[in-house]
Amino acid sequence: MIKKSAGSLALRLFSALTGFLFSVVVARLLGVEQAGVFFLAYSIVIPLSVFVRFGYDQHIVRTIASERGNSGNAVAVSSGAILHVLCMSLIVSSTLSLIANPLSISVFSEPGLVQPLRIMSAAIPCLALSFLASNIFQARGKIFLMQLSQNLAASSLAILILGGLAVGGFAV
Repeated sequence: MIKKSAGSLALRLFSALTGFLFSVVVARLLGVEQAGVFFLAYSIVIPLSVFVRFGYDQHIVRTIASERGNSGNAVAVSSGAILHVLCMSLIVSSTLSLIANPLSISVFSEPGLVQPLRIMSAAIPCLALSFLASNIFQARGKIFLMQLSQNLAASSLAILILGGLAVGGFAV
């Protein structure tokens, strides 16, 4: 028990440190204005990744936990949820990419938001599925894997997005 708790604490500390270092790197790499644009786009994408899960994350935890002896039903529920979240996240991601220009200009009055929104929209399915996977791990009692997928997913994807933005010419 103590060993698992120590591992969990270490993972959470590492995740917090990774998030902090990521913020510092973004600010240093992009500069004040572009870092603000980056985090604005990021703050649009994160809630959308929550929206496309439609509460399946909590439903999966309850269903799998109550179906300990019936793994067939748990697998069916998980597969159905994954498929539904994947389809919805692809639709929302594509829609965000298509409306990035009018959204950036009309709503936020920030033309520089278009490219980051388009690139970050691709992260919506990845974020949604990684958080859904963390709930599946939680329901199956695999807490370390749950924390790994939940705590490091956002930071890891953000680093990949930052790389995509740099390749796309967004970085200073």
